Amino acid sequence: MPTYITLVNFQDGGMHSAVGLPSSWEDVRKTVESVGGTAEIYLTTGRYDSVVVTTFPSDNIAAKVLLGLQSHDSVSTYLKAYSEAEYRVLAKGTPHQA
Repeated sequence: MPTYITLVNFQDGGMHSAVGLPSSWEDVRKTVESVGGTAEIYLTTGRYDSVVVTTFPSDNIAAKVLLGLQSHDSVSTYLKAYSEAEYRVLAKGTPHQA
């Protein structure tokens, strides 16, 4: 299943209260699981406020769900992730440069 990493920054009003975050995360998890995916959500320190690692049955489903979850109160960057095994398969098909 395709894996995506979402880097989230809360904007003005996006983090009204730390108390509300767990229910918001549960909503995200339920949405992803409703289409056959999984979601791991981390609150982080540093450049990003949160990191979400999701898997989906297909890239098309991922695009629909991730775009649908886009919030006005956060700015997100979506990254498609490849496992080491997936990368090894991709790398076998690349032309070697001299």
